[in-house]
Amino acid sequence: IYGKAEGDGELLNSVLYRDKLARTFNSQGYVNFRNLAKISRSKKKKKMMDGGEKRGVKGVGRNDMAFVEVVECEESDVDDFSGLLGEDFGKRPKWRGSTRLLLLDEQYANKVLDELPEAIKVAFQEHDGQCTRSAFELVKCKLTLLYDYWQLNEVLEALLPKGTTIPSAFETVGHIAHLNLRDEHLQYKHLIAKVVLDKNRPKKKTVVNKVDAIHNDYRTMQLEVLAGNNSLVTTLVENGLRFQVDLASVYWNSRLATERQRLLSCFTYSDIVCDVFAGVGPLAIYAAKKVKHVYANDLNPCAVEYLERNSALHKLDRKIEVFNMDGRRFINIQSSYGLGSLLFRAW
Repeated sequence: IYGKAEGDGELLNSVLYRDKLARTFNSQGYVNFRNLAKISRSKKKKKMMDGGEKRGVKGVGRNDMAFVEVVECEESDVDDFSGLLGEDFGKRPKWRGSTRLLLLDEQYANKVLDELPEAIKVAFQEHDGQCTRSAFELVKCKLTLLYDYWQLNEVLEALLPKGTTIPSAFETVGHIAHLNLRDEHLQYKHLIAKVVLDKNRPKKKTVVNKVDAIHNDYRTMQLEVLAGNNSLVTTLVENGLRFQVDLASVYWNSRLATERQRLLSCFTYSDIVCDVFAGVGPLAIYAAKKVKHVYANDLNPCAVEYLERNSALHKLDRKIEVFNMDGRRFINIQSSYGLGSLLFRAW
C-alpha cells in the first residue's frame, strides 16, 4: 500500500486521504468549540402568529448558548435555514434531514469556495459529481456566543481586572457553594457570587463567603450570604449517607470525608466507639452501622439536635447514645465504665 505516511513522496490511498481531510477540518476550529452540537441543535422556540399558529424566525437561530444569524446567502430569497441552523426554523425543500456544517473559523469569513479548507471543497465536489441538483449551500453566518456558553473561570477572567486571581474553586455543602475569597476579591464578591450561582444552577441555590476565622467554642463559621436564598439549612450526601446540616449553627467540613473513612476502616463489630466531638454525626452514624455501640458527644446543643435528627433519619438512634457536654467531662464519664473497652476519637 502506497502512501503510508504524509511527505513520503507517494499519493495517499483513499483511507488515509479521508483521514487527512477529517484531521484538516478538525484543526480549523470545529473541535475548539465545546458545545457545537448543542449550538447546532437548539431547542424549539417558535413565535405565535396573529391567528394562533406558531412559526419560526426566518434566517435566525437562537438558544440559551448561542445566537446564529444568516448575514449572506447565495440565493436572494432567504426563506429559512433548518438544515444549517437546526430543526426550529422550519423545513426547506432542498434539504434532507437536519444536516448542517458550521465552519467556526473567522479567517474564512470572506473567502470563496476555492479558498475554504480541503475537506469542505471535497464535500462539495463529491456531491456535485453524484447529483444533478446540489443540496449544498454556502451561507455566511454571524455567531454570537451568549453568557450561558462560557464557563465559570472564563466569565470571571473577562469581568475581573487583569492580573486578579480567578476564584473558581469552592466547597460544596448540599445546595450551598462555600467560597473563601481573598482580600483582593472582596470588592467584587457579589459579582463573583452571582456568576458562581449562575454556572452551578440548579444544584447550587446559595453562595456564601466566610467572613472571619473560627474563634468560638462551637467552631461555627461566620458566613455572609452573597447570592441566592438565605437558607443555610441543607441536606448533603457523603459516601451514600444523608445528613441534615445548618451551616449557621453547626460545624461541617467536607474535606474530612476521607479521614472519616480511614477511621471507619479501623473499627470492628465488637468495638464500642466514643466520639468526643461528634458534630452532626458524620463519623458516629457511619460507625453505628459497623460497631456494637456508639457514644456521641458535642458541646454545641444545635449540633446535638442535628445529630439526633440524623440518627433517627438512618434508624440508628437505638445504637447511638447522645451527650451534650464538655469533651473532658464526657471522657471522664465514659472512662468510669472501663476505658480499656472503648475507642475514643478526638480531633
